[in-house]
Order: sequence, then C-alpha cells, then structure tokens
Amino acid sequence: MLKATALDSTRLGEQITDMVDQESPDAAIIIPVNARCDLCRVVDLLEDIARYDGPDRFQILLVVNNYDPDHPPTEHLELYSRLGVQTVAVTELPGDSRISPALRARMLALPYTNTRACIFFDADCRIPDPGRCLGWYCQSFRDPDVMLAYTKVGYYNWPDRLPVQLWLAVHYGWRAFKRNCLRVPTPRGSSYAIDRNLKQRLFEDGYLADETALGRLVKGFGYRSSYTRAKSCRVLTDGRVFQRARVHRLFTKYAFRRLKINVNNLIIRQDAARYTGRKGQESHKVDGQVTEGLAATSQEQSPAKTR
Repeated sequence: MLKATALDSTRLGEQITDMVDQESPDAAIIIPVNARCDLCRVVDLLEDIARYDGPDRFQILLVVNNYDPDHPPTEHLELYSRLGVQTVAVTELPGDSRISPALRARMLALPYTNTRACIFFDADCRIPDPGRCLGWYCQSFRDPDVMLAYTKVGYYNWPDRLPVQLWLAVHYGWRAFKRNCLRVPTPRGSSYAIDRNLKQRLFEDGYLADETALGRLVKGFGYRSSYTRAKSCRVLTDGRVFQRARVHRLFTKYAFRRLKINVNNLIIRQDAARYTGRKGQESHKVDGQVTEGLAATSQEQSPAKTR
C-alpha cells in the first residue's frame, strides 16, 4: 500500500509544483530509487524537499530502478507524476557492475538536467531544514568557480549500542582527518552537489567509479569545493543497516573493505573500476541503446544540451 495515496498527494504536489522549474532551474535534485525498498521511503524525502520556502527553483528527478519488467511499480510512478516529479525508470542499471549501483543510477539522470548544479540525495535521507540546506547549495553554485559542494551527514535510526557508537566515532574521525589534514574533500552520496559536466567527464573518462573518490578527483584536477558543517544544513541518512551489524565484522571485514576503498581512491586512475573490489566486465559508458530505455513518467524528453 502506498504511503501517500491521498496522502494528500494533491497538497504535496502543489507544494512541489511551487518550487519546480523544469526548464531553467537553479539546481537539479537527483535521487536514485531502488524499487525493492525505496518506493515509499522517497516520499518522506519529497515531503522534506517540499517544505523549502526560498526563492530558488529546482528540477527534481527520480531514477527508479531494479524492478521486475513484468510488474513495474506503476502505482508509484503515477504518484510521482502527480507530484510533479520527473522519473527515469529502468528495470536494471546498465553499465559495469564494478561501479557502485547508486553512481550508475545517478549518471542516468544527468542528460536530462537543465542546469550545471546537480544535488544528490539518497532515497532514505531526511532533510531537517530544507530551506537552509537547499538554499546553501544554490548559493554555493552561484560562484562559477565552485565545482563541488557538500554538507555534513548524520544518521537517524542509529542503534544505541556501544560498539556501533565507537564505529561511528572512527568513521567521523577518519573523515575529519582526510578533510583537515590531507585537505581532501569528503562528500558522500547522501548529500553533495557537483557540476554536471565535470561529473560526466570524470565518469566517461574512467576516473570515477565510486563516489568516495569525488573529493580526491576534484582536488587532484585543481577544482574548488565548498563544505559546511552547519547543523542547519545537515542531512540525515538511515542507519538501519547497522541495526543488526555484527561487531566483529564492523572492525574487521567491513573496516578493511572501507579502508581499501579509501586508500585506492587517494590515487587518481583512469581505470578506477578495476579497484572498487566489485566484480563485472561490461563497459560503464551510457550509450544510445541504454538511453532509449529511459522513460519520463509525464512525457518523453530529449537530453539537455551541454551548457
């Protein structure tokens, strides 16, 4: 059952319509939606976004993926359409499976954006203060030299267990060390914005295979980034995956995997997909055949011109 049948889809749709400008937005908001688990969760995020009351206007795109082609999530797609949100729908994510699924999903939406500033959130994120958060992103990209912007990310549904709290402290400590000592930006998929053309080039040229590498790439190629620690701009991501986390795996297998990814990402490589630790052989470039599978819920669209 949908979280929002008449969940006041009319009221929510009106709120979103007031802040949407698909043709000449100040920024595009792109959200990957895994049809197996995020179809309803993303409505909570859309409700947060709809509370934005600033002067900026947005293009909102959902990339719905990973569903049975014989049983598409028609009801949800129709709901998103009523809310005034654009959708890109694919049964399976194309490209090299060594590249993270979230990144591949986000890349599918880039040709449909009509602005250089692309803001990315996860479907299970919450934005406590969308006015400050979205406003800060738009303000950052009014500076033409800024190519990457990101906010602090916290958690909700975080388990109140000492070992997991220790893990979180280590996680925040490592990010602070990278940011303050190594001077490497530390964006994560839950909340960041990047210049559309820059991200497209990094991906197509093979440098970008995991979004944890974005900060190193932006710095390594000499571009400017912007970061805010302001609590009002903070984005929260769901900590449910840690609810049943096994302590010994957190500090062994999972820790070593994350360390390996982070160390690999400190090195700029044009064959980055080889070092993600995932398996796969296919080309990761989005070609014409894939593009034909893109579908907008409301109407057919052609990829936006680069500008």
